[in-house]
Amino acid sequence: PYPINHFLYARLINGQYEIFSSKQDGSDLVNLTEYGAANDWYAQVSPLKDMVAFVSTRQVNPHIYTMDLNGKHQQKITTLPIAGYHNPGSGFCWSPDGGQILYPSYDKLYIVDRDGTDLKLFAQAPAGRHWREVYWNGYTKKIVALTMGVNIFDTEIYIMNEDGTGLTLLQDNQPGRMDSPSLSTNGKVLLYTQDQAGFNVLD
Repeated sequence: PYPINHFLYARLINGQYEIFSSKQDGSDLVNLTEYGAANDWYAQVSPLKDMVAFVSTRQVNPHIYTMDLNGKHQQKITTLPIAGYHNPGSGFCWSPDGGQILYPSYDKLYIVDRDGTDLKLFAQAPAGRHWREVYWNGYTKKIVALTMGVNIFDTEIYIMNEDGTGLTLLQDNQPGRMDSPSLSTNGKVLLYTQDQAGFNVLD
């Protein structure tokens, strides 16, 4: 029987990233993508625990694909790339019910059904900025998003309603670079990383 693996990650194999799953101790290691000629990374399991979404450069520009937990039925679901200032294809998230995926494409946020249908514009970034990362808190029905300017250290964090309205600046630009914003379950605490030294290795 196919192993029930709880860990999902990308590994560099022959110069390209591939997605693997395994047990906590590294046993039952399974290569899920095995595409070879492109990078497959940023894998996320859906809240329903029935599907994996990931980013691939199989068409040069990074796009979101989905697959079963065992790597079968891989399908490209985006027509617009997941990209932007200093964005190699990161920063998408599942909706809390597992039915949709929210992702950044330059200065616009889009939402698309898990099967690739019904693409919609979700939100517009402030002038001169691109979206980079999003996090959807199903309990508070709020979304936090990181935007970035042309300079990789120019980062701001915003909060909005789960329908894309009410965009509000939550954390303005700080020395160094901010990344990976998320909200606590009750929505009262914002968690993010910050390179306070003002130096960060490019992605």
